[in-house]
Amino acid sequence: MTKILIAATFVMIILAVVVLFMNYENGYYDEIKSVINLKSSNDEINHNEDTALVDVELVQMEEAGEIAELGTENVQMQTETIENYYKIEDFKWLNQNPELPTGCEITSLTSVLNYYGINVKKETMADDYLKKGNGSYYKMFLGNPRDAGSFGCMAQPIVDAANLYFKKNNVSMKASNVSGVSFEKILEYVSQGVPMIVWNTMGMAPAYESKTLTLDGREYTWIAPEHCVVVVGYDLDNNEVYVADPMTGMVTRNLKIFEERYVSLKRQAVYVTR
Repeated sequence: MTKILIAATFVMIILAVVVLFMNYENGYYDEIKSVINLKSSNDEINHNEDTALVDVELVQMEEAGEIAELGTENVQMQTETIENYYKIEDFKWLNQNPELPTGCEITSLTSVLNYYGINVKKETMADDYLKKGNGSYYKMFLGNPRDAGSFGCMAQPIVDAANLYFKKNNVSMKASNVSGVSFEKILEYVSQGVPMIVWNTMGMAPAYESKTLTLDGREYTWIAPEHCVVVVGYDLDNNEVYVADPMTGMVTRNLKIFEERYVSLKRQAVYVTR
């Protein structure tokens, strides 16, 4: 009887080893490793070359007192080689001033909603749908966009404002936080006719660490001069990106410098889909 039990145990061990080997060969543990890598670093993100990550859920990661909102895989968009030139010709610029002197983020969102045929005002979005307060600017607008002395917010509060509007007004659309994607991926989205809300700096000025703030019991360092715009096109041959800037209008920026500023603002990005 003892010999039979030993033999059965030995067979089970062999079967377990075979299953582990098959999972390894099928890339099962590569998927696990990729998730661990995604959560382990705000700056170094392993992107799948075959698909772009489009979020329905969010992974929140705290590092050095800051929260990075990274899109997680749910719906996949095939990676394609983009044309050297593309521009959304009928996109209309929306001015944040004078009503929202620090409201570049919610104004950029409103301009995208208007582009999709939603007739809503920037003031309505700022007053009724944008979460405001004195907490983390990764969770809410720090201050009030009507106040010239306020700070601003990152991607997730803008996503939340859009989706709250869609829910309350029965609109079959969705805003997604795709922060963390490469700038090449931003251009790929644009090449498919999707205006991209991205964080940059005012006038393309170099980013720098400004005030250190204690919010929700943690220290955060504000990156200045923070700004938010909509990318509506690009020209790779001429190293240009076309931008709807809520402070200055429809402008052309140096693509390489724009990408550097995007990275400096922690690759914050949002898009809206029907």
